[in-house]
Amino acid sequence: MCWHGGPRVLRLFSGLLASVAVARHLGPENFGVLCFATMIASLWAGLVQLGSLEVVTRTSAVAPEKITGLLRSAFRLRLTGAALAGVLILAMPLWFGHKAVYWILAVFPLTLVPDCVEAAFYGQNRFRAMAPLRAASSLLGLVLRLGLVFFGAPMEAFAAATIFEGLLTGLLFLGFRHELPSSNNTKASGDGYLLMRQSLPLVASGMVVAAMLKLDQFLLQTMRPGADVGHYYVVVRLFEMAGVLIPSLVAALLPDLARLYSVSVADYRKKMELIYQRTYQFGLAAALVSCAFAPWGIPLIFGKEYAASVPIFMAYSFTFPSFVVGSIRAMEFVVMNKNQNHMLVAALLLPLQIILCFVGIHWFGPLGLAAAMAIVAFISTTLFSMALPPLKTSGELQKAALRKILRWN
Repeated sequence: MCWHGGPRVLRLFSGLLASVAVARHLGPENFGVLCFATMIASLWAGLVQLGSLEVVTRTSAVAPEKITGLLRSAFRLRLTGAALAGVLILAMPLWFGHKAVYWILAVFPLTLVPDCVEAAFYGQNRFRAMAPLRAASSLLGLVLRLGLVFFGAPMEAFAAATIFEGLLTGLLFLGFRHELPSSNNTKASGDGYLLMRQSLPLVASGMVVAAMLKLDQFLLQTMRPGADVGHYYVVVRLFEMAGVLIPSLVAALLPDLARLYSVSVADYRKKMELIYQRTYQFGLAAALVSCAFAPWGIPLIFGKEYAASVPIFMAYSFTFPSFVVGSIRAMEFVVMNKNQNHMLVAALLLPLQIILCFVGIHWFGPLGLAAAMAIVAFISTTLFSMALPPLKTSGELQKAALRKILRWN
């Protein structure tokens, strides 16, 4: 776990330092433009999941003899997805302007293609092999961004820094792919069909869910463009730093839980109940600490120019418990091969989310939007799990975890 989480913690802090420096340098309006463009690129980059990392990790854990053909197929599918995503990102300036930023970021999906090598190592529980590579790329990315700030670079340069860091990481992964188990008997075509079939629900649900998670940013950009977007993005980027770490830590649990589920469903349920319990406790504690931190921490870190971000940060803090619980539930869907449940949740939640976010922005601006997102996140990950029959297993585990926390009879 330390070898898996350590580089993510480093990336968390290096990303935080870089975001602080860039936000201070660019100011709220330009920082908002850069963050919004990066978000759009990341959203379309979900097409790279045609070669799903979760499927690669799970298959590597239970069938290591298939790794050779699996990676070959994953590369092909991920390259196809990266090409489609790149074309779509190139078209974004037609709506949002800032052509140079989007054209640079069109390369971003390509940098994610080699991530399947890392996923295969994770399936083998070989976290130590990848840790130095992630750490090196994070540090170099931080140094590059600080250098750009020092020399007064425009926002386009920071978009290019994102591409540089991604390409460096991808090249490092490719250099280590030969250390994985190999087999001459694996047929890439067969693996490719299976991988595509297993990945399509993840791609569809992942992009829909990602779009829902970014809907708040689309609405704010549409209804209140300008400095409000920058103030909101200061908050969002801080929580996205945690978003880098949490799914990575959850992914470290996936191989062992997949094997446990195949051996004993009862033992798997006990383990998941404990994981949900600790997740709720951690999420709520983190939200309270964040609220205490915001009034003095935000102005200290980002400067008085971002004082308007303080109440936004406090409201948005209460999305965090739901976010970490949602990451656990997503892993559970992968283990049980029920990824279609994401689509069900998304379809039911979307109309409610649009209404809550629209009302929040209209009446209270970014602060109202942050509060609306906290409500939406809770409905999605907890209430829906307990109310929707297809999510019955997750709901039962979450109920059991909450009973222990609240000491229900």
